[in-house]
Amino acid sequence: MNLKDFYNQRIEIFKNKSVKYHRNANILSAMRLFLFILTPILTVFFWSISFWISIVVMVVFVVLFGLSIKKHLLFIQEEKINDFIARINQSEVKSINGDLKDFEGGIDFNPKEHRYASDLDIFGESSLFSLVNRSSTWPGRMKVSEWLLNQTDVDTVLNRQEAIRELKDRVDFRQRLQSFVVRTPELGANPSSILEWIQSRNLVANPLRMIFVISFFSLLAIMGIVLFLLGKGYGLLMVSMVCNLTIGIWYSNLVKTTHEKLSRAGNYLKMYSEIIHFIGEQKFESKLLNEYYSCFFDGEYSANYSIKRLSKILDRFDLRLNVMVGGPLNLLFFWDIWQLIGLERWKLKHGKDIPLWFNTLGEFEAISSLANLAFNNVDWTFPKIKNSELVFNAKDLGHPLIPGNKRINNDITFSGSGKMMLVTGSNMSGKSTFLRTIGINMVLAGAGAPVCASECEITLSTPFTSMRIADSLDENISTFYAELKRLSEIIKAVNDHEPILLLLDEILRGTNSNDRHKGALALLKQLVYNKAFGIIATHDLELADQNLISDGKLIPYFFDVQVEDDELFFDYKLHEGKCRTLNASLLMMKMGIDLDLFG
Repeated sequence: MNLKDFYNQRIEIFKNKSVKYHRNANILSAMRLFLFILTPILTVFFWSISFWISIVVMVVFVVLFGLSIKKHLLFIQEEKINDFIARINQSEVKSINGDLKDFEGGIDFNPKEHRYASDLDIFGESSLFSLVNRSSTWPGRMKVSEWLLNQTDVDTVLNRQEAIRELKDRVDFRQRLQSFVVRTPELGANPSSILEWIQSRNLVANPLRMIFVISFFSLLAIMGIVLFLLGKGYGLLMVSMVCNLTIGIWYSNLVKTTHEKLSRAGNYLKMYSEIIHFIGEQKFESKLLNEYYSCFFDGEYSANYSIKRLSKILDRFDLRLNVMVGGPLNLLFFWDIWQLIGLERWKLKHGKDIPLWFNTLGEFEAISSLANLAFNNVDWTFPKIKNSELVFNAKDLGHPLIPGNKRINNDITFSGSGKMMLVTGSNMSGKSTFLRTIGINMVLAGAGAPVCASECEITLSTPFTSMRIADSLDENISTFYAELKRLSEIIKAVNDHEPILLLLDEILRGTNSNDRHKGALALLKQLVYNKAFGIIATHDLELADQNLISDGKLIPYFFDVQVEDDELFFDYKLHEGKCRTLNASLLMMKMGIDLDLFG
């Protein structure tokens, strides 16, 4: 069964399940109405026979009514979950066809300045983030973005590869993990308020003393209520209420600011707890997944239990929003202050763990996302990671964001510091796409993901690109100066012997041809001299310096174009040597520019 058929089959399965739960929910809805009508009728009927029988009948029917409500809500929830999973599979079918519009582009995580993010389409519509990310929570989305923006070490990559292989075929588990967002759309909310609160100083200066004080006045209020109900007056009750009100006002600002910061966190924290519980029901074999499991479940309290306790405290804190309930509770029993103390005690016990739990949950979702990528691309391969000299060898290497039926793959064999590959070729022949293909596959490899190739052997290195250089109106910087700044950063990184993979496209394009050639050749020689490793794409055929080629420091390749009857034909295949065919004149003529008119 091919991949599309597999997903289409799942679409049908989960749509049918959704319809089934919808039908059952409707049946229970009718049953609830029936019970609602029948309960008072039967209660009255049996009243004439026996008081106790009527009470029993009423209790039984009320319990049945309550159970029907609970079951009805469960069916509605399952209907939504199965419908969502059906839509997940529909989106995966689209992604196989190259349509990534159903998936967010992670633009919130796009850094203003980065060594490769903009040039390699890491974020944005139909970006690498769209292709990879299947996380529902903020920590998961954040972790995917971090992995795509930062290369890691060899051991970490190998551990991730092992974990990805384990989750790759567990489609039901991975899609169930995604479906938690149906129950709590707030899962995507940034938990920064919780993390800020964790790092803040204690809210209550002396919790033990405060517990003693509010316990005393709460008991006073209870005694006042009892005396009032016994007809002994309300003096004690009034005294306790005045004292309670005074203390409440003293803490009102602290209560308000704390609640405003944390109130929205209760829903997604509860769902974090359920996600972790769901993960805990699984068995894992890989080292990394078992480390995640241990992080969640080793220790006195499991992560899901502890996070759920925090969500319950926040739920109780939200009662202050209900004037009919929160008002009396605060006036008599210091409800809000009790919640502050509960939060402090929770933070004291679990505060140091919450950032680790959030980070681990994010990493688990990131592994699940990359496992989905591996499942959807069975012809891709996990790269063999070399821990020696700089290497980039690949067979059938293609661009991951180009659909398989349109993708043209190339082989590449390139190794050794102090060596540069020079790729020449005509306009639109595929030079820039080739650079991005190299870079984006290095990004995937550095994240632990499979790469778009049938075979691959690389040394982990960070892409450093200069491709889409734009001016900056905010900083009053021209395109040429912006490129010079970029090249200055590249030179510094090379001089510092950082493990980088240079990907440079049409360097110094913002100046005249003579200066451009002179500067580009000087830069190329400087990079080679300082042991750089990377690829330069250019129209400037004269950059193919014969001395550098003879010394094995410059390796020329090109993309060809064939011209037949004034038509251009590109094969987008990489060839050894230097390009001899350019097409700019033909393209200009096809656009209506008469090159011979004033010649």
